[in-house]
Amino acid sequence: MAMLASPSQLEQQATWASSDGELVESLLGQPLPSLRLACTTGGELDLAKLAIEPVVVFVHPGTETLRERRQDPDGLLGSGCTLQSRLFREHVASFAGRRFHVVGVSASSPEEQRRFSRRERLQFPLLSDSRMELASAIDLPTSCSSSGQRVYSRLTFIAHEGIIDRVFYPVPIPRRNALDVLGWLDTQGTVL
Repeated sequence: MAMLASPSQLEQQATWASSDGELVESLLGQPLPSLRLACTTGGELDLAKLAIEPVVVFVHPGTETLRERRQDPDGLLGSGCTLQSRLFREHVASFAGRRFHVVGVSASSPEEQRRFSRRERLQFPLLSDSRMELASAIDLPTSCSSSGQRVYSRLTFIAHEGIIDRVFYPVPIPRRNALDVLGWLDTQGTVL
């Protein structure tokens, strides 16, 4: 059984930029690393290969289906991650119409992600990055969850041809994130 890190160890592991603007600037133009991550659709997906075509990647703290089920047995409320995922689910056809794929990434285990994906009827893959490889590769911000585990901070980016073109950070209202991304895409007039 894995030992939980102490609060001081978690503080040392957490990463962040000194400002939101610095984080966004540091990510823009970065190539996505070739990371093979467990996928809810089976097997693994290589993030760099996936981003050759236009893709929206929403990075979120995680899926907590067991806790949510006790607090919200009908699945009507949900946490920020659940609400964010539901909105991407509701608008996945709008992204596809703009020739964009959608994928979610968190540090949740592959099993937890599969349960969550089935429960929420997601039509896009969730990738499990339980070792936080993406955070290490491109300096994504992380934080400490209430359960004492290192998790991703919420952000969304758009990439294509393997390069990050746009970053949405912070994401203060998770249930609006997909609409904010679609709104920005509409201002671009064409596919990147």
